[in-house]
Amino acid sequence: MFHILTKQVQKPFLRPELGPRLAAMLNFNLQQLCGPKCRDLKVENPEKYGFEPKKLLDQLTDIYLQLDCARFAKAIADDQRSYSRELFEEVISKMKKAGIKSTIAIEKFKLLSEKVEEIVARNSQSEMDYSDAPDEFKDPLMDTLMSDPVRLPSGNVMDRSIILRHLLNSPTDPFNRQPLTENMLESVPELKERIHAWMREKQGGRYLQEHIKAPSTCRASSPQINMIKPCYSSHPLLPYGVSIFVLLRINLRNKLVWTVESHTSKRKKH
Repeated sequence: MFHILTKQVQKPFLRPELGPRLAAMLNFNLQQLCGPKCRDLKVENPEKYGFEPKKLLDQLTDIYLQLDCARFAKAIADDQRSYSRELFEEVISKMKKAGIKSTIAIEKFKLLSEKVEEIVARNSQSEMDYSDAPDEFKDPLMDTLMSDPVRLPSGNVMDRSIILRHLLNSPTDPFNRQPLTENMLESVPELKERIHAWMREKQGGRYLQEHIKAPSTCRASSPQINMIKPCYSSHPLLPYGVSIFVLLRINLRNKLVWTVESHTSKRKKH
């Protein structure tokens, strides 16, 4: 059924409240067919029940390709239960060996897999960067950073995608069990902007920490206390005219201590 529906229409399946669930379901079924325990999947009288693994794999991978877009790739990557890079590599290998898909279709699936892996890498980085988010920026149910906060009639604020998934199961406010529908949710643009500003600040701070370091060419030939030697950086994050002075000083144990100070000055033209 999904195989036919997703061929004709894709947008409803990509909604925030449905896309992640569908991706998780597809990943789980793909894992059963091609994962480490696929040999344990046995069906008595497969002809009687119409169980054809190759045909099922063909239809499952068709659904992936029919829904292929940035939003669906993210939904696949967000599934931490069943998705893995190794699983998708095994699927590609089985499709090649069994001749299930054309070369072009297999290549498209491979490109989707690569997009998913890029998102997985970004997700891992995001978890590291945003783990210390203020409580007001986190969804109260899932304790995850909100991207699109909405206010419920009860006054509580939740991430839109999380409350929409909850409404699929129960059309009630999770905090007081009162009736709740999607059109009763109120966007909170001011909080959303503060969250995204905080995210940008975290990303910028981490980038500076990882990429801007004292150049090794700034070492003094003979260490002296309070000797200053200017070094210029052309790093793209530093505006023109910003020079970095590295201050070398010897502490009481005669060990060199690096202190980086930034000073704004115009470069002299030679």
